[in-house]
Amino acid sequence: MDRHVVVMMAIALFTVPLRTQGQERKPIADHVVVISIDGLRPDAIVKAAAPTLLALIKEGTYSPNAKTVRPSKTLPAHVSMLTGLDSSHHKVLHNEYKAGCVSCPTIMSIARKAGLSTAMLLSQDRFHYLVQPDSVDYLYADEPGKNTCDTTAGGIAKAFVEHWSERKFNFTFVHIKEPDAAGHSSGWMSAPYLEAVGTADTAVGVIVAAIKEAGRWERTVLIVTSDHGGSGQAHLDNTPENSTIPWICVGPRVRPGLTLARGVRIYDTAPTALALLGLPMPRIIDGRFLSEALTK
Repeated sequence: MDRHVVVMMAIALFTVPLRTQGQERKPIADHVVVISIDGLRPDAIVKAAAPTLLALIKEGTYSPNAKTVRPSKTLPAHVSMLTGLDSSHHKVLHNEYKAGCVSCPTIMSIARKAGLSTAMLLSQDRFHYLVQPDSVDYLYADEPGKNTCDTTAGGIAKAFVEHWSERKFNFTFVHIKEPDAAGHSSGWMSAPYLEAVGTADTAVGVIVAAIKEAGRWERTVLIVTSDHGGSGQAHLDNTPENSTIPWICVGPRVRPGLTLARGVRIYDTAPTALALLGLPMPRIIDGRFLSEALTK
């Protein structure tokens, strides 16, 4: 049987309607945008004096102590972020480009099955593994092994402005790579790393401005998070500096100025995004809908 057919059968098998008191949950937002800033440590937001991220923390709900998965690698962590599964369950442990795609449901595949529009703006070709058949309406990414588009933070933000502003996708995933690259080359919390955090912050500011300019800010929930932290020039050791990530949520009914007391995991992002859009929840999922971030 064709691999793509198997993937779509798995998605259909492992999703069920998300219901509240016998009724399907109504959407809280028309749009959810998840921005992952690779290698972003929570303390770097303050150290870099990143104005956009600091403003979003003040405006919305924040966890400065969210946790990623083990191993704290980019691709396994993002699979967890977009499927709601711990790495021990999705079992994607490789961290390089690989042909094929993840077989468990993603936010994108569930959204497309429900008739919603989706977009992914990717700065690294390894993320093609997250692109399932017929799950993404708009994909901005290099072709594997080729430099076919501008995947810098500025290029990603520009593409968002051009395409999101026109099509206003229901779910959008954005990946920004600069802090991780600077951490590996110069060290986490070094001057080049903090400068890269500032570069990412500027790109997030452009994205926020585009959503507002399109007149959709009041109907959009924005989640900004990361895949891992880092220390020295790496992030694989199981230390707080490597495993702790920020989790910021801003939008309609999101509590302003709240710091989440309960522990947040990277795989809580998927069920939270699905619930915000009123979408079905996978039968098998490790993450939780972070409902405490919302007003009643």
